[in-house]
Amino acid sequence: MLPKILLTVLIVLAVFYGYRHLKRVAGRIGGGAGPQPTVKPDPPPPAVEETSRCPVCGTYVVKGRGRRCERPDCPFPG
Repeated sequence: MLPKILLTVLIVLAVFYGYRHLKRVAGRIGGGAGPQPTVKPDPPPPAVEETSRCPVCGTYVVKGRGRRCERPDCPFPG
């Protein structure tokens, strides 16, 4: 039983170190391009948005993006 475990560990280690070696060699061959330019990511949207209360139905909607409800007297467009 012990020889099987040792053989398995040796195979795993051989694959791991072989992969590391191949990555290192591939980096030397194709790595002459220099560092990649970094792209600044867009800032995340605000976590909290300003809301206003609807005078008709009393629900709160995001300011500037109020959506029309099913009520005929809804003051919000769209």
